[in-house]
This record gives sequence, structure tokens and C-alpha cells, in this order.
Amino acid sequence: MMRALAVGALRLYPKVWRGRYEEEVRELVEARPVRLRTVADLLAGAFDAHLNRDLIPGGSAVRIPPTALLTAGGIALIYLWNPGIRQMDSLEATWSHAREHGPIAEPLAGVSTTAFTTAPVIAVLAVVPLLVNAMRVVRRSELFAPYGVIAFAPLCLVPAGLIGWLYVGMAFLDVGFPMGVFGNAMTGGFFVPMMLSFLLGLPSAAVGDPLLAPGVRIAGRLLAVAGWATALAWLPIAVLMLMGAEGVTGSFATAVAASAAVSVAMSALVATRALGHDRQAVRHLARA
Repeated sequence: MMRALAVGALRLYPKVWRGRYEEEVRELVEARPVRLRTVADLLAGAFDAHLNRDLIPGGSAVRIPPTALLTAGGIALIYLWNPGIRQMDSLEATWSHAREHGPIAEPLAGVSTTAFTTAPVIAVLAVVPLLVNAMRVVRRSELFAPYGVIAFAPLCLVPAGLIGWLYVGMAFLDVGFPMGVFGNAMTGGFFVPMMLSFLLGLPSAAVGDPLLAPGVRIAGRLLAVAGWATALAWLPIAVLMLMGAEGVTGSFATAVAASAAVSVAMSALVATRALGHDRQAVRHLARA
């Protein structure tokens, strides 16, 4: 039984590892007594081999698809919404103590609100030239990319628009429940990264077609600006948290810190990917 489990554990190793070492290790397993510790060691080795595939001759590092990371980040922000933004007592106490430090609190909140509001507008404007570019070259391109961009556009723009409308309703139209100045300033950090993630899908779908390179380049640069603006918008929030520290509870501070970390990571990933698309578009244009 233990020998069969040990042999089965070998199938959990990366393919590149199995091609190089599996036969040798299997012979060792079949030639020696197998105990529970042997199986446990093999399982631990399989986990370590996946984490360090780049150390295996001929192997490469594990790469998690950006789409999966952005999806996980969006789900995390949804779960963090209640502890991060619906603690009204903490929001009001933090804002009240922050205002006691002088008139700087209002401008700081305004900076975050402005950045969170401007970023999605820039992102939407970023993909418009790409759509126009795709419509112009759709009949000349030998690739499917222009058709893919046009067909994929509703799947990106509609969810982004719905999230944007929800953000506007929450932060500016008092839809749902009142969050106060501090809560409204922070709200964009939950919604905008998800909007940017959806809009990133369009240049990602177009990046392989040289005829779409001009649109991809514009979209990449503007999306990068929107991503970094969203990440930097958390800095005034952090300053306000420090200014209002007397009213900050441990649970509220933890929730806001976790929300900011996820939001900034998503925004930075969007910006990095967008700049990568821009560089690839530049190479296409250089060849042309």
C-alpha cells in the first residue's frame, strides 16, 4: 500500500522533473522499504519542485496567468468591502480625528477621490482608439485579432461600465448607505481596479496583430497611467489613517491595509501588463 502511494506521489512532480529523475527515483522506491515518512517526503518534494521549477535542468518558473491574479484580487476586494468600508463608527472616528490636525484633511480626501475618478475615465479613453483601429483594419488583417477585439469589446466594456456606475452611485449619489467623506474617498480603491482589469482585456486581445499596434500602444500607455494613478490614490488615504489614528481600531486598520494592498497590487499589475503591450506594439511598428 505504501509503495503504491509512493509511486503515485511521483506523478505529482512537474513533467520536466519526471522526464529526468522519475525512473531513477522509482527504482529506489521499489528497492527499499517504504514507510509513511517516505510518502510524506515525496509529497513535500513534489510541492517544492513545483515552486522551484526554474532550478530543474530544462525547467522554468511557475507563472500564474495575470487573468487569474486579477480575478482573485477582484474577489478579495468584494470580500473586503464590508470590513473595509462599512464600519461607520471607525470611518467617522478616523475622519473626525484627522480633521483635528488642520485643514489638510479635506484636500487629501479630495486628491484620492479625484485620482480614483479620473483613472477609469482615462482607461475608457485608452481603449477607444484601439476599437477604432480594429474597425479600420478588420478587412485588411490576415489575423483574427481585429474581429476578436470588436467581439470582445462588449464583454470588457459592459462589466466595466456597470462597476463604474456602481462606484458613482456609492460615492457620489448616496446609493446604498452613507459613508461620509472618508468612506467616499476610499470607495474608488475597491471598484476602479476591477474596471481596469476588464478594460485590459482589449489590448491583451490585440497585442499579436501588427496592424493593431498603434491602438495597442495608445491603450497600453494610458492604461498604465490609469493603473499607477489608482495605486498612488491610496497614499492620501494612508496619510488620513495616520492622522486619525486615535479613532482607528485594529480590525479597521487591518481591513483597510488589506484592501489597499490588494487594490495597489491589481493596479500595478494592470499598469505593468499595459506597458508590456506597449513595448510589444513598439517592436511591431519598428519591424514595419
